[in-house]
Amino acid sequence: MTIRTSNWGEMAGIVALVISLIFVGAELRQSTRTAEAQALLDLNTEFNEMERMRIESPGLQEIISKSIESPEEISQLERMRLHSLFYITFNTNENAYMFYERGIITEEFYEAYSSGVCHFFLKYPLSYTMWQDGEFILQSKFVDYINQNCELSS
Repeated sequence: MTIRTSNWGEMAGIVALVISLIFVGAELRQSTRTAEAQALLDLNTEFNEMERMRIESPGLQEIISKSIESPEEISQLERMRLHSLFYITFNTNENAYMFYERGIITEEFYEAYSSGVCHFFLKYPLSYTMWQDGEFILQSKFVDYINQNCELSS
């Protein structure tokens, strides 16, 4: 009976171990979903803050329009303001790219998110020049991705 009791003890230990592993897996999956949801929330918050800045910042819309219509007339101060706006935009998109690269957000979501950079900011003559001149401190993998996936032309 000692052998039999020992076998039951081992079986109970194995069952407890399996149940524990299932529980840990479920907790890990829930933690991953929470991290993904937080990443999306953070990206949306950053994007909304950029839009709010464009709306609320005095004169920024005029500077953007001027940079599109006649970039040669941009003053140094206006160029600095645009540089900051463009950097925030590219940096936020770089964050989204990092989430995409790590599998936290889907390719579909990232492509929708990055379309603003590809089809909007990099179509501005001044921001395109800043991009080409490497004026922004960004990860090379992100820069390569944008250069390969956006139709860039001067």
